Parts: sequence; C-alpha cells; structure tokens
Amino acid sequence: IFQVFFGVLVVCSCIGNLLVLVILLLYEKFRLLINILIFNLAVSDLLFTFGLPFWALYFVYGWTFGEAGYKLLVVFGVFVKCNKSHNA
Repeated sequence: IFQVFFGVLVVCSCIGNLLVLVILLLYEKFRLLINILIFNLAVSDLLFTFGLPFWALYFVYGWTFGEAGYKLLVVFGVFVKCNKSHNA
C-alpha cells in the first residue's frame, strides 16, 4: 500500500504542477508578481516530487543508488533534511 500511495502522489503532483506551469506560460501575463511566485512554487514542488520516489525507497530499503545517485539528489536538496535527521 506504501508504493501505491507514493505512486498516486507523484502522478497527481506531476500532472497538477505541469498543468499550472502550462496555464501560466500560455494564458497569463508574466509581468504580475503573483504569477511569478506561483510559477516558482510549481517548479520547486515539481523538483521535490521528482525526488519523492527515491526518498520513499530510501526509507523502505535503505539507499541502493550508490554514492553518485546520492550526490545528485543532494544537489536538488531532496535528501539534505533526511541526511541530517538520519545521522543525528
């Protein structure tokens, strides 16, 4: 049930955030501050969503993607909080 929950969460988040990005880019004036803030929020949420499957697998099976995979996800800021709480 854990995998199904995260699968649905990732799919819904990707679809929703991509829809927000498309609507903002195609139909809204980008000069408004609120549209820029919503765009930034959607992009950051999308980047976090891409890291969720790795985060879920980390908590279930431990890290199985090697040192290079870990460093790549740390660049995106996904595992910074996880790493600090795990080593404490």
